[in-house]
This record gives sequence, C-alpha cells and structure tokens, in this order.
Amino acid sequence: MVWKRLAVIVAAVGMTIGLSATSASAAASKSVFEGMPETGKCLDYRADFGPYVTGCNYGGYQTWYWDNSIPKTALRQRATGLCLTARNGLIAMKQCLADDPAAYWSVQKDDAVGALIKNSVTKTCLARNANDRVQLSTCTGGPSQRWRDYDLA
Repeated sequence: MVWKRLAVIVAAVGMTIGLSATSASAAASKSVFEGMPETGKCLDYRADFGPYVTGCNYGGYQTWYWDNSIPKTALRQRATGLCLTARNGLIAMKQCLADDPAAYWSVQKDDAVGALIKNSVTKTCLARNANDRVQLSTCTGGPSQRWRDYDLA
C-alpha cells in the first residue's frame, strides 16, 4: 500500500515538472517585428549599418528570439546571436549577457495598434525614423514606435 501510494506521488510530481517545463518553453517566442501600421518593413540588422528596417523577408537577420512570459526580455537576433542593446543613447548589437540590463526590453503588446518595445534602462522606445534607421526615442506611443510581432514558432 505504501509503495503504491509513493508511486502515485512520484507520478504526480513528474507530471507537474513536465507541465512546468512545457509552459516555460512555450513562452519563448521567435518573431519578426514589422513596423505599424503594416509598413512591409521589418526590424533588421547589418554589421556595417546597424539596426534598421527593410522589406520583410522573415530571414535570420529579421528573426528575434525573446520571452513573452516575463516583463523584461533580451531580443536576440537569430542570424548573429547578438542582442539589441541600448548604449549611450544609441542602439547597438552586443554579445548577450544575462547581467547587462541595457540588453533587456519590455514588449508591451497591443494587438489593435502594435507593441511598444521599451528599453529597461533608458525607458526609451525603439522607433523608426524617416531614413529607415532605428533609434531610441521618448516613448509617446506614436506610429513610428509601434511594432507588430509575427510569431514564427
């Protein structure tokens, strides 16, 4: 009787651990961020140019890994493995370091008007400018700061 009861408890714990692992992994996202309203231009990066927007092609340079289950997350580019980081008022791509708060962003989703992507240190938002460059600017919620995330998972 004791062994049967112990087996039930072990099975229940195993199920709980398995479900927890599934839930945590389901929170990770692989997305493309397109400017809103639908501009047909997505967040991209070139080493010789920096972060910018260009025609959406859903390739590795436009694919970003992030965790939508936590308030602050790194945005890691698939092609380079580098993270979008705020440095001295500018956006840079740097090695992803867990202890670098400048590499953490909050993605404040709003399906109606698009998400705001806000840096955790500078409290400024990712914005597109007229030259298709990407910059940090005071968060106003304006159209240049709105992004639609397309889940590629």
